[in-house]
Amino acid sequence: MQMSALLGLCAPHTRAVGVPTRGNAAPKTHSCRRPAVAANKGYKLVSVRGARRQFRVCRAKQDERGTPREAPALSDSDTNVDEDDTISVSNGSGPSSPPKPNKQTYVPPTLADIAKEEAGILFKKTTKSLSSLPLAIAELAVIAALSAVGTIIEQEKAPIYYIQNYPDDQRILGFIDYNFILSTGIDHIYSTWWFLSLLALLGASLAACSSTTQVPMVKVARKWDFFKRKSQFYKMEVAEEIDNARVSDLAPLLASRGYQVFTKGESLYGFKGLVGRLAPIGVHVALLFILCGSAYSSLALTRGSTMTPQGADFDIASAMRPSPLGMRKFAGGNRLRVNNFEIENYASGSVSQFYSDLSVVSPRGEEVYRKTVSVNDPLRYEGVTMYQTDWSLSSLIVNAKGGKFGAEGVDLQLPMAKLEEKAGVSGQIWGAFLPTGGEASRSGISILARDLNSAVVYKANGEFAGVRRPDSGKEIEVEGVTITIRDIVGATGLELKSDPGVPFIYAGYGGLIVTSFLSFLSHSQVWALQEGEVLFVGGRSNRAKFGFNQEMDSVLNEMPEANTM
Repeated sequence: MQMSALLGLCAPHTRAVGVPTRGNAAPKTHSCRRPAVAANKGYKLVSVRGARRQFRVCRAKQDERGTPREAPALSDSDTNVDEDDTISVSNGSGPSSPPKPNKQTYVPPTLADIAKEEAGILFKKTTKSLSSLPLAIAELAVIAALSAVGTIIEQEKAPIYYIQNYPDDQRILGFIDYNFILSTGIDHIYSTWWFLSLLALLGASLAACSSTTQVPMVKVARKWDFFKRKSQFYKMEVAEEIDNARVSDLAPLLASRGYQVFTKGESLYGFKGLVGRLAPIGVHVALLFILCGSAYSSLALTRGSTMTPQGADFDIASAMRPSPLGMRKFAGGNRLRVNNFEIENYASGSVSQFYSDLSVVSPRGEEVYRKTVSVNDPLRYEGVTMYQTDWSLSSLIVNAKGGKFGAEGVDLQLPMAKLEEKAGVSGQIWGAFLPTGGEASRSGISILARDLNSAVVYKANGEFAGVRRPDSGKEIEVEGVTITIRDIVGATGLELKSDPGVPFIYAGYGGLIVTSFLSFLSHSQVWALQEGEVLFVGGRSNRAKFGFNQEMDSVLNEMPEANTM
């Protein structure tokens, strides 16, 4: 074993004494060399303790100019080294004791070790950068701005909608038109890769902040640390020195105020409100739940919309558009049937609410679920939520007699078209047309309606003919034809959505509310140390410091005086 390596690693500021091993002659000079130099010159190395003593002798025998003088030969009596400390080195002239095994053998690192160390350094630097508060604020600001854009610009509409509402000759802010919206993905901003990347970056910042700041603070707060010296109390926010007091009297006073108290000999430690230290981590976890739920919703959300007339039905799965991660468990052949549709009006005649009587029908034709839905009261079945969002007038059922319809009359179901965007029309209004002439003739009766309660009849020349209610049964003669309005058939507008990320978002918001309130709880700590008849008491709190000081004053005022007899 080379003692140069051992002494160089363990005692870099000590020097060894060299003893020549060539022959039996004593050295002419005593060289004060470092261990590595002494070993390379062929000297026998003695123990560290002996080397330190001999080095001091060597330094003392140097003259003022630094020239070393001749040193006497070394012996066991001169060095005063223990036998177990002396290490022999073979010089080839005779037998010697075997060298001790080398416990400090240098092993060069492998590429895997170097790569692991470099990865650890890179991970620490990345974590430190991600936990930066300015970075997190910037991420939140950008996400909030993009969310505002997604609120202003309608999402998930057909391309024709953006072409009509954002033409290139009327650009907003000089550059926002349908080309910009469709090419950048602003029409579905919450599911774009760059918005999801921002959510992931914010989540990484929250996780890094928790691991580098919150978790270490909790570990420190959970330690039961007893003070052993009175000088440790000098740095406390509250520090008192009480004569004729006992630590055993302090413990019940703290326990009665909700402290967890621990004693060890003459020392005491108590704390309360540790949940206030844990709550910030809960806040971060809740935010991560919200972010993960939002990202999951963007990738797995399956939705669709339909306008279904009363009495009709449709396949639920076919009405919904697929998504990248959406699992269509509801696509088991179930159908949704609209049993009835009704509109509720105010006294002024305007619509106040509309209701749809819906039934879920199995592939065998059995009704498995039924509910009347309205705005803000949806139907939920097997992961699919069906909202009442719109309504319309689908068709008009009339009985026509006379003219080409014959004397007995026939029942007709006339489709109704929405005229809201037509010239000269204001508000919601639907119209139906009943031809009264031949195939080449365009003459006929026009019937208009704004709701399910009444219809207005016009002649072929546009002249007003009258108003009839569907449930009145009254006839009206127009253009030689007698008509009776039997019913106005409404259609319900339904929004269908399957969002598996909603439970995570709700759980995140619930946890965020709870942990935010818990974060305001104070984490208070109290220490005490008994030294003779004197009791040293100190404490601190991370918030509500004024209240903590008052509490400590109250505790110390209630301390009984110890009986010194």
